[in-house]
Amino acid sequence: MNLGINTGVTFAWALTTLFAFWPLILLAPIGWRRSPTIVGFLALWGFLALIGLIARSTGLPGIHVIPEPLNTVLFLVAGAVLLLLAILSRRRS
Repeated sequence: MNLGINTGVTFAWALTTLFAFWPLILLAPIGWRRSPTIVGFLALWGFLALIGLIARSTGLPGIHVIPEPLNTVLFLVAGAVLLLLAILSRRRS
């Protein structure tokens, strides 16, 4: 039975919408019960990067909380800062 719903388009739209809220999602490790580690933030950033790549490859327009290209620049800068902090924390240990 066809309900006229394209699952692929719906999934792509959901990923695009999820990626639009990356600044809020990236703060999620702060609320975790255990103390947040830089590795948790970095892993979450990597997961969001994967979602962003999949969402962009669909070419569908989505919700934008931060306008492009500022959104992409801020996302990449956040990843670079997290990677730098992870490297510095490894050296301190």
